[in-house]
Amino acid sequence: MHRTTTWIAIAAAATLALTGCSSTSGSTTAPASSADNSISDASPQDILTQATTNAKAQTTVHVHGNGACPTTAFYADMQLRSDEQGTGTVRLGTDTVHLVTTRDAIYVKAPKPFWSLQSSPAAATTVGQKWVRLAKASNPCLAALGSFSAFLTNYLGYPGTPTKTVGGSVFGVPAVALAIAPSISIWVASRGTPLPVRVDDQATGTRISLGEWGTAVSVTVPAKADVVDAAALKQA
Repeated sequence: MHRTTTWIAIAAAATLALTGCSSTSGSTTAPASSADNSISDASPQDILTQATTNAKAQTTVHVHGNGACPTTAFYADMQLRSDEQGTGTVRLGTDTVHLVTTRDAIYVKAPKPFWSLQSSPAAATTVGQKWVRLAKASNPCLAALGSFSAFLTNYLGYPGTPTKTVGGSVFGVPAVALAIAPSISIWVASRGTPLPVRVDDQATGTRISLGEWGTAVSVTVPAKADVVDAAALKQA
């Protein structure tokens, strides 16, 4: 796997959707209640509609898994809030990038070799151990990874008519599998609140887990003294 200079775009870029890459499994926290929620008895479309509605009503979610944007592979581990703030890490090739997102900005902290490749050795020296502040509008890939609403749109908004398979489980959580297409499945918890617990796309190797719904998430925006604006990288 190689890194690409297209991930951190200092200039404006068009909106890009997240897509799948290699698969990675992980743990997902089950909904709080242990009672069967009878969602298995509903029609596939009603299950998907209810799960999506329940997800959008939550205040937070922990998402982790593999994908690509636009074609560069990533592994994301993000805690996202419905107020569009988020915190976590994204692994790109051999580099792990720390992210903090707000409604209008993305703060990125990465090792020096990452900045050397994305911009220049001079820019990497300018950044040092500080965070880089990027406008959300100019960096759609990172913006999507740090956005509660974008994640739900990307991974629960596949077009198509679902079919269901009952009696399965994901990471120990009883769940109904909804097949949206031959390669795409969305798993919805059949115990506790009917919420999505995993999204798979076998054609692209996507495996995204969603859990810890509603768990409190603290987001600390870097102090101004610890931040370099992206404009400084253009000049470096």
